[in-house]
Amino acid sequence: MRLLAAALLLHATKAAVTTLLPGTAEPESSDSVKLLKWINETENGFVHPTHSVRRLGPGFRGIFARTPIEKDAVLAVIPWDLCVTHPMDQDGHCGLSRKAVDALVKGETPYAKMLREYDPSLPNDWPPNARQSLDGLPPGDWDRHLKWFEAGCLKRKATEDERRGMYLMVARSGSSRAYEQGGYLFLAPLYDLYNHRNGKYHNTLVKVEEGESISIIAGRDINAGEEIFNTYGEGTLELFRDYGFVEPLPRVWNLASLRFVEDEEGRVTWPAAGPPRGPARDEFLNRLATLKRALSAPLPSPDDDAEAALLERASAFIGAVGGAVDAATADLANNRLSGEL
Repeated sequence: MRLLAAALLLHATKAAVTTLLPGTAEPESSDSVKLLKWINETENGFVHPTHSVRRLGPGFRGIFARTPIEKDAVLAVIPWDLCVTHPMDQDGHCGLSRKAVDALVKGETPYAKMLREYDPSLPNDWPPNARQSLDGLPPGDWDRHLKWFEAGCLKRKATEDERRGMYLMVARSGSSRAYEQGGYLFLAPLYDLYNHRNGKYHNTLVKVEEGESISIIAGRDINAGEEIFNTYGEGTLELFRDYGFVEPLPRVWNLASLRFVEDEEGRVTWPAAGPPRGPARDEFLNRLATLKRALSAPLPSPDDDAEAALLERASAFIGAVGGAVDAATADLANNRLSGEL
């Protein structure tokens, strides 16, 4: 083992334990396991052996910790040369989209093969019958990224490969300077293999050294058997639009122009200014009632099994939005009864 990996292991690992992990282990021949091995075998690359890639269901996998990991331990170091990168100040989002297309079409690395496996099935690309199930529902701007890409980057209609490259940029890229000018956008192997979750479940941090590496750090102690999560951002509506999944609780909502958090028990936390009051409260409740009626529209009948699977996802999304509407409405009613509003 290289000196770098040995030093990181000394810092990272507590006493080894045997833990029952969910799902089934991906075989050594799988693209995901080959990806981790590729990073490890690259100079200055490192993936902690605690990583266990598990198949959790058809088309769904997660990465779990075989052993306990201490806070601040290095989980992975991904050399810059293995990533797809583009400077933000050089037409960053358009540029990374184009490079993602090159990786999809021409790339032969384990990461390029993983990118080709990516099938977003985002709501904007659903067939009309399934797409109809989301009519009138928030966020509503289902085609915003494609419209931006074709108008701002291509000045024409996108090809299928170009669409996929753009969706990769939207759904799987990170930024080296999230709140500053300059820096790089990147697609990084392993970084985008972790599943998303927020709240207490989010247990990693990302450290970017531009031109050198991208490191994944344990943001807190991680128990053996626990899934290792990244975060893809906040906003359940936006995550469904941009990634195609309904995130587990806790969820951050922006409904009827008001942002609030729904915790794991379905309780609502309002912004620092508190819940809406007086006429603003009444207007908010009216908007929620209108949304509730839209949510009750019957789903169309599927034309085939593929469409049935999409309608199941639509149903899960509709159920989540409906749960948030009910939670917010009940919380405001309880506040009024207690005299707080």
